[in-house]
Formats: sequence, C-alpha cells, structure tokens
Amino acid sequence: MSCPEQMLNTIGSLPTGLQFWKAGLPNGSQASQNRPYIRNCVQRGVSYNCSIKMKKEIIKISIVLVLTEILTFPFLLNAQDQTNAVDTTFKLLSMSNIATAPHIENGIIYYGSWRTTFGNYEQGDGHIYAVDLSTKKELWRYKCLYEVGSTPVTSEGMIYFGNGELVSYRDIRERKGCFYALDCKTGKEKWSVNTGGGINCKPSILGDMVYFGCHDGYIYALNKKTGKEIWKFQTYGPVVSSPVIYENTIYIGTKDTWLYAIDPLSGEMIWKSRIELDKHSTLMTPAVSDKRIFVARHAGRMYALDRMTGDHLWTYPSDSATNLPDDGFIHSPPSYFHNKVFVASHDFFFYVLEEEGDLRWKKMLDERGTQNSIPYIVDSSVYLVNLDGYDLYSIDINRGETNWKFESTGSIFSTPIANENLIFINSLNGNLFVINKQTGKLEWEFSP
Repeated sequence: MSCPEQMLNTIGSLPTGLQFWKAGLPNGSQASQNRPYIRNCVQRGVSYNCSIKMKKEIIKISIVLVLTEILTFPFLLNAQDQTNAVDTTFKLLSMSNIATAPHIENGIIYYGSWRTTFGNYEQGDGHIYAVDLSTKKELWRYKCLYEVGSTPVTSEGMIYFGNGELVSYRDIRERKGCFYALDCKTGKEKWSVNTGGGINCKPSILGDMVYFGCHDGYIYALNKKTGKEIWKFQTYGPVVSSPVIYENTIYIGTKDTWLYAIDPLSGEMIWKSRIELDKHSTLMTPAVSDKRIFVARHAGRMYALDRMTGDHLWTYPSDSATNLPDDGFIHSPPSYFHNKVFVASHDFFFYVLEEEGDLRWKKMLDERGTQNSIPYIVDSSVYLVNLDGYDLYSIDINRGETNWKFESTGSIFSTPIANENLIFINSLNGNLFVINKQTGKLEWEFSP
C-alpha cells in the first residue's frame, strides 16, 4: 500500500475544510518545499510513488498535525451566558495535545505507550510499563481500557494515571475515560473510576487526595486509597491542564479560556480569570511562582497573573505585537525556574523571559521549531524536543547555546525527565531512551 493510501484511511474522511496545513513549516525547509506534493498525496488521495524520505516526511508532519491542529475538544463556552453548560454538539473529538512524560520512583521508571493510528501506520500499544533501572528489564505492563493519555505519578506504593479514547466522530456524551490506581510493585489494579471524558493531564497529589482534570469538563478530587469521590468542580470546557498545587491552592486552566484557583479540600472556587475573551483555545498547564502565575493559551500568547487575585499583569508578546505567526505563538506549557519563564513557540523559537515579562534570550533550534512538550530544566540546562519529534536538545539556560542534540529512532512526543546523570524520554512506539545528561549519547534503550 502506498503512503497516501495509508494516510487516507484516517485522514481522508475528516470534515471538509479542516485546515491540515498550518504546521508552520519554515520557508525553504525540505518539508515546506514538498508541501504541495504532500497535500496532493494526503488530501486528494492520488496514488503517487513516495520515496522513503517522503514517507518519513508525511508521517512526521501528520503526527504533528494530529497532535496540534486536530487534537482539540468540542466544548465551547457561550460568551453571551457564562452560566450555560458545556456545548455537547457534534464536533471532531480526541485526546488533546499534551505530551506525557515518564515517572521515576525507587529505581523504577513508569511510562505510558500512547497509541496513535494513521491508517495502517500505528504506534504505541495502550499499555503502561514499569522498568527496573538497575536490570533494564520490564517488571510489569498493564493494558488500559482505553489509550494511555497522562503522565503517571506515584504515592505510598501506588501509581496513578488517567486515559481515554482518541479520535472519534461521536457525540461528546458518548465519550469515555478511566482513572487508575495500580500497585507499584505488581501492576495490579487497586481501583479505577470511569469518567465521562478522556484524561490526559498529569494528576496531582496532596495528602490523601488525588486531583485531575477531565475532558468531561470536571476537575475531580478522589481519595487516593479508595477512589471515592470527595468533590468535583464543573468548568465550561474540557480540562487538559494538569492541576498545579501551590500553598494549598489548585491552579488549573481549561478550554473555556478561564484560569481557576480552587480550594483543594472543599472544591470551592477562590477566583477565576478569563484569558482572551471570545477566543476558544485551551489554556496549558500553568507555572507558578511566589507572586505570579504564568499560563499560555495554545496557539496564543503568554500571560502573567497575580497569584492571589488572578489580576492580569502582562502579556508576551504584547497586545500590540503584529508579527505573530498565522497559527499563533505559544506551543507548549511554560516552565518557571530561577525567576525566569521558559516557553516554546510556533514561530520556531524557544524563549526565555524574565519574571516581569522582558525577553532574556530566544533561540531557533534547527528551523523546525519546538513541539508541545514542557521544557524540562535541571541544573543549568533545559531539555526540549523539536517540532518533528525526532531530536532532543540540551540548551544552556544562561547562554542559550546548544550543549548537544540527540537524534532518536522514534517519534519522541514526550517531555523528558532526569535521574542522576541520565535523561529519560519515551517515544510514541513505546521505546524508552536513556541518554547521558552530559554528552547526549545513548546509554541504553528499552523496547517492549
């Protein structure tokens, strides 16, 4: 089967007029030069003979498009009446575009293999894996009811994560998801809770409670030992932001473009702040400092708010900026480290801002931009993945210079993590890459 036929099984039936070709490819790049050819292959379904190189281009671009443009959610807030319930009309639906990450606890690394399908081209298997770091061998695997969609967390011998269905054309009321608690040592299920939507945000734990957001528009608080619901808070859009807990307050954004501050014990709202009225675009996971909250609107800008009141402090780029790329500015959740904000962008640059909103430095990786993984910072380096999902970079946070680049053999749409002198990152096909933090060389690799 030719590569256009492989892609058309999935892409050919999408709604007419859906804009596939807003990937923001830089002029002059190989993918940009071949864009008309790729468009003809995929959109028209003409059976051209693609070269191996072109097949790789189509696969990479299609993954980017599905993870960025297609992976949106149908909840819309009625700007005329903010008290209306979520819109459950027929829309294109899927898990959203949050890159997951591995999690390490007591010498064991846990990660999910998020299944992605493009016609006959499939990656991932819907399992979550536990791998012993000393033996480099699999301890257990757990087959989820749906596709793994969240970064796992651990607490007191249990591992917690959520999942849900991927692309579908069914009504939102038919969506399903599940939140799991497993035994860390054995992988046996302790309890699970079904939800009315997919879950792909990293959960947070405080005391005996575990918190997570869901595509059904609710923020959940469960007893982490039993799974009993303590409270749930209704928003007016899907929740794909992870709950960030700081000084006994939950900060979380949703696709209704509100940022919420919630009491973690009672579930009562402390305040909410609207980001960009009438622009329905997902708010990414916020980063928090003592005085400020930094939040990005997907395909939008970076915002700083007062942490105590939710009042708007600054926007980057400023509201008067006119040189934004056509498909927006921010492409990933921000990170906060040593009074600086780190964020990737659709204009192919990686930005470092001062806490007051001034630009410290920016860097283009390789004319392919950066993708939607959260910039991971440890010591004096930041680690991030480029837009095509094949290269991991280490960049000096003070000088903005590249320390090294790791070229993977699989699509690493994931956020890296560090443990001692190693960097860990997993690919869409379920492989785990373990990289030397100093040199960028591959130390070992685990394949399920």
